[in-house]
Amino acid sequence: MSPSASRTPTPEPTPASALVILWYGQGGSERYNELVGHARAAQSLHKQDRVVIDFQYLSEALRAAEAYEQIPDAPTQKVWASALKQTRSGMASVLAGSSLAVPPLPEDEARDAQARGWEKIGKGLAELKDLDARFRAYGVLPLKDPWTA
Repeated sequence: MSPSASRTPTPEPTPASALVILWYGQGGSERYNELVGHARAAQSLHKQDRVVIDFQYLSEALRAAEAYEQIPDAPTQKVWASALKQTRSGMASVLAGSSLAVPPLPEDEARDAQARGWEKIGKGLAELKDLDARFRAYGVLPLKDPWTA
């Protein structure tokens, strides 16, 4: 058996994978990594039963991600857009149920709003994790893995 016969062939890149890799390499990775990092940090504090109503860094990362160009692959962009929408909606619900809401909600409604908000942020994180799997399937090799930090 020759050395070349034992090698696994490398799949040929598809136009979609090349475009996703380009998007990721030209700034998409920063948008993705920042959003994952700040969403995970906020959710971690929440799971530790710490009150989280300051979404400054998560909000900034989300605005930057929303303003950044779309992923040039429709199925991947759909997951990205849904993750952004879930995160934005979740933050709004958490804030609506906070003591800073004007006008404040009754206590039981506030508690429900916050629970729904954290659930949506969790869904956004799950979609970002799905996005990570898509990136890797397309051959994106991240230099920094926001899921292990």
